[in-house]
Amino acid sequence: MHHILDYQISLNLEELSRSRPISKRKIVSFLNRFQFESILQYVQIPRLSLAPGEPSPSNTTETRKSRKAGLDGIGREDCHSILSYLAQTKGVRKIIELIVDDDQDPPHKDDIIVSLGSFDIEIFNWKKLDLCTETIYKAAPNANKIVLYSSGNNAVLRSWSSIDGLAGFPNLKEVEVYVRQRVESAATTKENIAQFKKRMAENCPQVTPDNLYVKMIRITEAAAVATTATSGNAPPGGEVVSLHINTWMHTMESFGVFVRNIPESSLDPDRRPIKVAVIDDGIDALYNDEQFANTLVGGESFCTGPYRKPYFFSSTGHGTLMADLVQRVCPKVKLYVARLDEIQGENKMQPTAESAARLLQAIRWAIDQEVDIISMSLTVPARYETVIRPAIVEADQKKILLFGAASDQGYNVSGKVYPAQFREVFCIGAAKATGRVDSAAEAQADYVFPGGEFSDIKTTAMQGTPEHAWGSSFATALASGLTALILDCAEIVGYGKQYRNVLRMKENMDLVFRGMISEGFTVANSGQAKNQSYIPVTQFFTTDISTGMWDTEGKQRFKKLVKNILRPVIERKI
Repeated sequence: MHHILDYQISLNLEELSRSRPISKRKIVSFLNRFQFESILQYVQIPRLSLAPGEPSPSNTTETRKSRKAGLDGIGREDCHSILSYLAQTKGVRKIIELIVDDDQDPPHKDDIIVSLGSFDIEIFNWKKLDLCTETIYKAAPNANKIVLYSSGNNAVLRSWSSIDGLAGFPNLKEVEVYVRQRVESAATTKENIAQFKKRMAENCPQVTPDNLYVKMIRITEAAAVATTATSGNAPPGGEVVSLHINTWMHTMESFGVFVRNIPESSLDPDRRPIKVAVIDDGIDALYNDEQFANTLVGGESFCTGPYRKPYFFSSTGHGTLMADLVQRVCPKVKLYVARLDEIQGENKMQPTAESAARLLQAIRWAIDQEVDIISMSLTVPARYETVIRPAIVEADQKKILLFGAASDQGYNVSGKVYPAQFREVFCIGAAKATGRVDSAAEAQADYVFPGGEFSDIKTTAMQGTPEHAWGSSFATALASGLTALILDCAEIVGYGKQYRNVLRMKENMDLVFRGMISEGFTVANSGQAKNQSYIPVTQFFTTDISTGMWDTEGKQRFKKLVKNILRPVIERKI
């Protein structure tokens, strides 16, 4: 069953333009998980890459026959299902700014644009060449700003600037026009633009010269303007990542299956779900809808720019993989996603300079969600230490466990990186599957988790090469997931009420980790492989439990395991 996610005051689908083909049904099904305000700040729809052969109003056998007969036209209808869904199902009545990329051949039919009349639109920006003002008027009669795209056809420029053109919009105050220079010479095009401005001054005086912007675009520049709303540095695609089997991950995933299958009726009545905030570059909840159906609760975007990228998309897939790792280790977790802008580092997500400062807001947002854990598989340089610190201290005081990635690549500068270097944060480094510590992490990490060689992780979320998420990014997500699992197991067996707040203190979770390390390697009797910062999970989450039944004997084994893991805290009698 899908969770209904939080209210949205805007809809930005721009990252669908960099994705593999998807069906409109899938998009609508995904949007159904959100609530929308009746007034949206903006709606941004890119050039969609639709799955081939998808049944739709523009691609049915009947329609194709009509097209062949020349009756129905060949214009696109891709946006219709999204926009009509917002109006009819989600109750959206007003869109402050509408931005639609429509420079594909063929573009959308005018009928589809006219159907926008059900919305009250203030800023109309439909990127279709030579769009008729009558069509625009039917779609957005109350527009106060209109953005137009001209092929360079002077007849269209004359129509727009005539008394029957833009002058007919009673609330119009601002106009932008992008004129392609291709067929006509540059000199002729400039003269046509000059005449257009002159006629606008005569026929449409409500648009003052200061609010009339006209730019000539040479054909080599046209594509750049057409893709303004979908600019970005993310690579295309959505390749599947498949990495080889790893004992650590195999152990935790097997145990996770066992925990996932514990009947809800058997859980302690006072159990509270464990909430983890993942601060990264977002989570691709559209392509991984089923994957996060029972774990994703909500999120917030802290991206910069006028059209804020939503948290439910990810530019690189990095945040998606981090969230997936957390839920694979702790399958009953509840995920809260905070998105920052990113510059792609070699091994981890690195926020842009401006977005790094917004990490403070993201942490405080997570605090407001009353999460138990904040996972940050990212690094920011030392100059942001004083900016971020107040939120870190506040989270620690609120008994939220914080995890940050050690620097294994970072900004390629000397000195400390944050947030991992704050004393309130568990600094997590990367180890090989054997427990051997990566040299880059050894000096600074509190604990190391697998990060360089990995399991049979398969996700359609990752874009680019899998290496860009290796190292301490993986390790930090796993550390957050293991901690969430320990907290959840305590809740399941009834320790939550007594130890809930105690276990959410860094010093006490540190006792738990140290106890696991000490006992785990003692049991394994593997002094030659002993590492004082690597948690040997195979000594605790054993197959006799993960493959057993949830009967009286199974419950006793499970509770014994949890008690053993929490022993350092229980014996301390806090």
